[in-house]
Amino acid sequence: MFSDSVNFKTISFAECGIPKAINATNISLNSAQITWSLISTAEGYHVSYRKTGESDWKQVFVSSNEVNLINLTADTDYEVQVASSCSGTIGEFSDAVNFKTKSLGVCGVPKRVTVYHIGANTASATWANVSGASSYNINYRMIGSGAQSNWSNVTAYTNSVVLSGLAADKEYEVRISTVCDETSSSDYTTPVGFKTLLVGTGCQSPEAININTITSTTANVNWEAVAASTGGYVLLYKRTAANTWWEDMATSSNNAALSGLRPGTDYQVKIASICDGRLGEFSNPVDFSTLNNIDSVTANHAKEIKLYPNPAIDILNVNNISDNAIYKIYNSTGKMINSGNITQNKINVSQLSQGIYIIMIEQGKDIFRSQFIKK
Repeated sequence: MFSDSVNFKTISFAECGIPKAINATNISLNSAQITWSLISTAEGYHVSYRKTGESDWKQVFVSSNEVNLINLTADTDYEVQVASSCSGTIGEFSDAVNFKTKSLGVCGVPKRVTVYHIGANTASATWANVSGASSYNINYRMIGSGAQSNWSNVTAYTNSVVLSGLAADKEYEVRISTVCDETSSSDYTTPVGFKTLLVGTGCQSPEAININTITSTTANVNWEAVAASTGGYVLLYKRTAANTWWEDMATSSNNAALSGLRPGTDYQVKIASICDGRLGEFSNPVDFSTLNNIDSVTANHAKEIKLYPNPAIDILNVNNISDNAIYKIYNSTGKMINSGNITQNKINVSQLSQGIYIIMIEQGKDIFRSQFIKK
C-alpha cells in the first residue's frame, strides 16, 4: 500500500539577471580565479565548470562575485559558467567562458648564455632577460674525469650570477631555467661548458684595498693598480652573512663605487685583475659595514653646528649644541668605535689613530653628520 503523497516543486529560473563580464585571471598550473559583475538582488551564485569536451559539470556556490577554482589539471582547457541565485531559486546560466591552465615550459627558455670572468674558483654567467621571469634557476656541475654527476643549484633574481667555490683547473657546465611563478618554470637551456684557471695563472692579486666614504647605502673602493693588468679588474661583493658572491662589477680603473647597499649591514669585497684576457686570483676578502640609516637635519640646523679644529689632535670642539647631545664616531669601514655624551662642548679624540673619521651628533630628533681628520 502506498504512503500519502508528498508535494514538491521544481526550481524555476529566477528573475535576478544573468551574470556578465565573466573573466578568468591568476591562472596557474592547478587553479584559476573567476570573477563577474555583481548583481545587487542576488543572494549568491552557482559556478559550474568542467574540462572542455566533458559532459559533467562540477559546481560550487559562493556568496560573492568571485571564486578561486582549485585542484585543476595542468595544461588543460576548461569552461566555466555562472548563474545567480535569488529567493532560493537559480537563474539562467551565462554563456560559458573558456580558459586554459598553465603548464611547465610556459616560461621562455633563456637565450645567449655566456660564461665570462673565469678564474680559478669563480666564474660569472649571464643570459638574455626573459619577459615575465620572477627568478632563474642555475644548475652547474663539474664534468670530465672524476667529476660528480649531481647538479648544484643557485637562484638568481637578475639575468646574471657569480658561481663560486669552484675547483681550479676543472671543466664545468652550466644551464639556466626561467621561473615565472611558484608553479611554472621553463625547460633548461643546453649546458654551456667552461674551464677554471690553474691556481697562480693570470695577474697578481690587487693589494692595499681600501674602502672609504661609506654611507648607509654606498661605499667607494680603491686599491693599488696592478702593472701587468691589461683588461681592468673584476670586483665581487656580498653581504657577509650570504653564502655566495652575487654581485659582479667590472672596472677599467683601480677604483669602484658601490651603491644600493643595505643600511647597517656587514659586507665583504674582493678583487681580481685581468691580464691578456685571463682573470687572476681574487684578493682576500675585505670587510666593511654601512652606516645605519639616519635622517639628515635641516639645512639651517646643520649650519649652526660647527666642529673645530679640523684636523684635530686631542680635543674636538663642538659649538651650538644642547646639553643632552650625544656623539658617535665611525672609522673608514663604517664601524662605530666611540660614543658618549658631549661634555662642555668638547670631545676627547686623543685615543684615536691618525685618519679620517665620520662623526654623528644627535640632539633629540635632529642628527648632524660630518667628517673630521685626526692628526
